[in-house]
Amino acid sequence: MSIGLDRRTALLGAGALSLLDAASVRAAVDTSVMQVDRLGRMTLPVFLNERGPFRFALDSAASMSMVAEDLIAPLGLDRDADVTLHTLLAGERARTVRAERLRCGALYQIKPRLAVGSRVGLAGLDGLISASVLDQNRVLMNFRGDRMTIGRSRARGRSEFATDRSVPFRSPDRPGFQNLIMVDAGVNGRPVTAIVDTGAQSSIANTALIRAVGGQPSQTPDGSRTRPVQSATGAVAEARMMVVRDLNFGPLSLERVPVLVGDFHTFDVWGLADRPAMLLGVDLLGVFQSVVIDFKRRDLTFEI
Repeated sequence: MSIGLDRRTALLGAGALSLLDAASVRAAVDTSVMQVDRLGRMTLPVFLNERGPFRFALDSAASMSMVAEDLIAPLGLDRDADVTLHTLLAGERARTVRAERLRCGALYQIKPRLAVGSRVGLAGLDGLISASVLDQNRVLMNFRGDRMTIGRSRARGRSEFATDRSVPFRSPDRPGFQNLIMVDAGVNGRPVTAIVDTGAQSSIANTALIRAVGGQPSQTPDGSRTRPVQSATGAVAEARMMVVRDLNFGPLSLERVPVLVGDFHTFDVWGLADRPAMLLGVDLLGVFQSVVIDFKRRDLTFEI
């Protein structure tokens, strides 16, 4: 099934109805009204120490959840040991803090540990929720209905969201990335490892992918052929702008896919520096009506 990227993107603001029926939406517990930040990421209301709601984005490629540094004192968050935080651009030392409680939909944590990020690096958000804490959960991102859900995965039986557009995913055996969403994909007919990154504004390919499949250089209206990318800690680097002919995973296919290209630290951490790989950012995820990620069942479902 091929989807014209330009046509589907044009529907983003057209108010198209979700293909999920009302019963399926009701079955996803603890639904919260979604907001979209200036980078196009969906956000959720999060309560820390029963205060809030605070505006957090779900970042499925982050190794730790994060909180903005200016919330530490007002919330009375306790200082914890520093960690090496593996961001898109580098392994960076980061402070951590402990909250008493974190609550967001069906997600409830006691004594969660959070890395500390800057407002600049978080693009104005209050924090990030990492997929590493969602072992028993299912996330529904309804792009047309402006609604996002963190619910509980069903232990048995067929998921009400499962369709012939459900794709299994796997994760690397590395601390902090046990819920990383890795799927087998193809670009221009060549096998590629794709990582779903709900915290990324744009999709990013490594140079091994471009060497293997080729790509067409792209540019902004002012003639620039690069765009800056930023980590959650505020570090910035430049990436080349390119377009690849097609991207497919399972029965789904997208045409003329824009990507940013660079050999960034995150590919090294996942053991993908020399293998064709890419991050699927919200620019591509938002092409679909909705995306359901079930971390317990280890499957990813796309509604068109």
